[in-house]
Parts: sequence; structure tokens; C-alpha cells
Amino acid sequence: MLPLVYSQDKSTYEAVENAFVTIYVSKNSLETAKILLNLAIDSNIGDLAALEFIVGALVAKGDISTSTISALWDFFCFNDIIVIGFGHWAKVDPLLARTACIALQRLSEADRKKLLSSNGTWIFGILESLITSFSLPDNIWYAAADKAIGAIYAIHPTPETFASDLVKKSLSSVFDCGGGDKLQNDIEDGCSSVLLTAHVTKLSRYLFILGLAASEDAILDLLSERYPELQASGMLALCRFMIIDANFCEANLQLLFTVVENAPSETVRSYCTIVLGDLAVRFPNLLGPWTENMYARLQDSSVSVRKNAVLVLSHLILNDMMKVKGYINEMAMRLEDEDERISNLVKLFFMTCLRKEAIQYIIYFQISLANYVTRI
Repeated sequence: MLPLVYSQDKSTYEAVENAFVTIYVSKNSLETAKILLNLAIDSNIGDLAALEFIVGALVAKGDISTSTISALWDFFCFNDIIVIGFGHWAKVDPLLARTACIALQRLSEADRKKLLSSNGTWIFGILESLITSFSLPDNIWYAAADKAIGAIYAIHPTPETFASDLVKKSLSSVFDCGGGDKLQNDIEDGCSSVLLTAHVTKLSRYLFILGLAASEDAILDLLSERYPELQASGMLALCRFMIIDANFCEANLQLLFTVVENAPSETVRSYCTIVLGDLAVRFPNLLGPWTENMYARLQDSSVSVRKNAVLVLSHLILNDMMKVKGYINEMAMRLEDEDERISNLVKLFFMTCLRKEAIQYIIYFQISLANYVTRI
């Protein structure tokens, strides 16, 4: 039942929501808290994401009361979140550190003040260590660092200052030398010899932190195709800045599309495809002339890139953020994609178009099918 919360059909979602409330939400706050905890324990990763989505919606509507939330917190204390979420178990379960950071972001204002007054220094020391140290392997660190920086911006009294210090410490750790400020100046002055001492993994992490912290001192010329993980983090930093500023976005669109089309790394192409959707929402007029290039991602050799392209384009079109144009026949071609998940996503897209009962969707749908039949 839980995955149906993502249904585009309003009646289906409402039916799932009503059923969830009937089955799992009782008038007794403590009982509801116990039920939700057991439900989370028995859920797989996919169901957990759906559970998070529907619980968030019900909290926003008031169907899950503040007393239930308090009852959930009664099962834990702040120390439990830190000790369990950032302790040795975090090295075993990749979700623990990330989830602990999310919990910190969602503290109420009263709980946040209480936490900071009693354990603020300890908390931020742990978050700093998680981000700048190498206690977690790469497959866990990136997701955890993402949420850790989000937690810092949510609960720290001066997050920009703290984040700036994180960037400098991370940069210092990249090279076998002293202070980050001197190193930054050497790089800006074109001193290439200092780069030779850089470890690619450390540099990749630095660029990742740099992008999340939205520092203005981006080092954009380190997008080396020789190291895919370095290029991925470099593109993350670049894209973060593009989303912030329209002028910077316009100046780097050509670079972004060049990377999304030609990068040897499937991970880089897949991530950039998702970013194109974010940029289209943020700066629709800038992305308009690149519509054909966005549809071209549907022909990528990578299943991951094609799937993301279908999801991005479907979201933009169905939410009226992108006009339906002649290129949509490229979407119809994915009806016969070798990956069943992609073909099912495209079928759902066209069926949703028809349910919108807008003549423009129906006309383009018919044209797309006609072109599709002709090409096969």
C-alpha cells in the first residue's frame, strides 16, 4: 500500500492516506507512536521513503498530533540519536548517520534550544568530525555529509561561518601542507605543483563539501575526466552555484550540457540530468532553448540516465513547467525501452497526460504515437 502514496491520481492518494489513518493512527498518542515505530522497523528502504512522505503529509495536516510526535521522542533521548547515529553502528548501517542528521534538522524550536544549551558544542564537534574526517567509507560518507551540512544550517546559530570553516579544514586536509588560505591563494595564482600532492578521494570530498556549503570560492577547473569521482563532485559544486545565480547559470549551461552528453562516467551524466530538471524549474527561460538537448538524454546508453530523463521530463511537463513540444515523440520511443521500469514510467506518463483532458496533450500524444509507429 505504501508505494501508492506517490500516485499521480489524486483519488488514489487520498484513498491510501485515509486507509493509513484508519489502520495506523489511533486516538491514543502513545499507541500510535508504537504502531508507527513497528511499521518503520518492518519496512524496507523503499517503504521507509514512502512512510516518511505520508507521515510528513499527515503531520502537516494535523492528522498526526503533536502529542504523538512527543510520544515518539519519549522512546529516545538526544544522546541516543548521537551515540547510535554517529557511533560505531554508523559504520555498519549506512542509513544511521544520515537518519540521525535528518532527526536533528526536524527538532522543534523548543527541543533545538534545549539541545544547543546542553550539548551544542558536542553536537557540532561530532558533525564536523563526520564531515571532515575519514571515519566513514565513501559509500556512506556522501549521503551522511549531505544531511550533516543540512543539519548545521538548520540548528547552528551562525551556519555560514561554521560552514566556511568546514570548507577551509577540508581543503587543508586535501594537501600535505599548511593553512587553507595560503593554499587557496596558490591555486588561484595558478601554482599547479601544489595540486600534485592532492589525493583524488580527498579532493572529491572537498568539492562535495564546497558545493553543499555554497562557498563563493569555487574551484571549477578541477573537473578532471581522468577521475570520475572527482568530476562528479566538481559538477555537484558547479550545479549548486548555477541554481543560486541566473548569470552564473547562463554562463555555464554550455559546459553542463557538454558534460551531460560526453562525460564517460554514468554517475556524472545521471546526476547532471537530474540537475537539469532543477534548473528548468528555477530558470525556465534560460533552459527553454535547450529543450531538445534535454530530450536527447532519453537516448543515453545508460539505463540510469534514461530513467532520470523520463522522471525529470514527466515532472516538468505534467506540472506545466515545460511546454509539450514536437520532441515528445522521443518519449514515445521509450515505450519499448529494454528496461521494463522505464517503459512502465513512460506508459504512466502518457496515461496521466490523457487524464488531464487537455487537448494539447491529446494531440501531441497522438502525434507521438504516430511517429513512434512509423519509426518502428
